Amino acid sequence: MVKKVLLSLLIIVAVLTVSLGGGLWYYLNKIPREAVESIDVTNQDLELMEEYGIPTSTNSLGTSEEVLNKLAKYDGSISNILLLGIDSTDGVGRSDSMIILTVDKTTKKIKLTSLIRDSYVYIPGRGMDKLNHAYAFGGPSLALHTINSNFDMNLTNYVTVNFDSITKIVDSIGGLDLKLSDEEAKIVGVGKGGTHHLDGAQTLTYARIRSTAGGDFTRTLRHRKVLTAMAEKIMQQNPIEMVKTADELTPLVKTSLSSPEILGLGFTAGGGNYDVIQDSYPEDETSKGVILNGIYYLKWNKEDTINKLHKFIFNE
Repeated sequence: MVKKVLLSLLIIVAVLTVSLGGGLWYYLNKIPREAVESIDVTNQDLELMEEYGIPTSTNSLGTSEEVLNKLAKYDGSISNILLLGIDSTDGVGRSDSMIILTVDKTTKKIKLTSLIRDSYVYIPGRGMDKLNHAYAFGGPSLALHTINSNFDMNLTNYVTVNFDSITKIVDSIGGLDLKLSDEEAKIVGVGKGGTHHLDGAQTLTYARIRSTAGGDFTRTLRHRKVLTAMAEKIMQQNPIEMVKTADELTPLVKTSLSSPEILGLGFTAGGGNYDVIQDSYPEDETSKGVILNGIYYLKWNKEDTINKLHKFIFNE
């Protein structure tokens, strides 16, 4: 299971590590790179962050010294990477899918933590806004900074995949078999509920559904289901098919990770018997949807959410 998840999220890293041997380096180096940049935080930002109860920091990635010291004990045993699914259908790229991928060597677990896109957070230079707007305002660097400062995290690396790429990826591997509810099947246009074979466009429609019960909470679950199904399909490919898939897919993602870092993650998780667990935050019971100036936001209990998030990711 771990190889399946990493393969989909880090673009078939674990499987290619095993299957392509020396050829893996060629495909890893084809992945577009963009380094994380420093985010300037003004005195006004610091004052507002303090007012909103957010740990103030001049750290380029938004992690306060207190949080850095607290989480330092996990260095080497727990690795966290921010996975961003970018939607630019309206001409503005927003990170509509935000998942923290955790590789926990101590417990031998892969953890997928979805962050709700409408979460009401402080974005440096912008004030209070939706979490997914951070990427639109400042790319992956501002997204990292915003998540770190609002959720007391110490993320330093990211991987992005444009949602438009999902269509190409799914079509390139021959579609996906997904179990849909009656309501989901109606929206996708495949009749009644049950297991259906979806092409790329249908899979993208499924992943974007927000109108069913549960709203964004069930939407994040669909994202994880699609990622896992993609990986399962790739796992069924023979080495020749994997080479073709790697050639088609590697240009569709962008990351701050170096080739050695990706390779290291692939070997670490791919070589161990890791279980996969997943969750999403803020939780429904500790958050509430509100309308401010005609716009929907999700207000959430900061202390409760951070405590539960850290317990899930860091076993605290």
